[in-house]
Amino acid sequence: MGLSQLPSFVETPVYVDKHRQAQNEKMIYKHLDSIKTTHPGMKGIRLLRNEFQLPGKTGPHECLIHEPLGLTAKEIRQMSEGEKVSVEILKPMINELLTTLDFLHTEARVVHT
Repeated sequence: MGLSQLPSFVETPVYVDKHRQAQNEKMIYKHLDSIKTTHPGMKGIRLLRNEFQLPGKTGPHECLIHEPLGLTAKEIRQMSEGEKVSVEILKPMINELLTTLDFLHTEARVVHT
């Protein structure tokens, strides 16, 4: 995928001195991308869009490009009145989380740690 095809905003974690961690993540992303499924949990997976390296003093820094994540549960709580999240908001969040974890475990055979 060319950079012109990426969404307007992306997230780019830079792995400084963590080459092995970046390699493991790239391997998992490639595995997830290869799975052909209709499992609804696949929608909760953020795929790797691109990758590149930056030179560093101790070797190359791995950079992985993703679409940005949405709000965290903590951010949603902080935005809620009295910092309490209603059941109506919590139920779909938990349902999506469990559906995505089910996909990772049952179809992708990946354990998220």
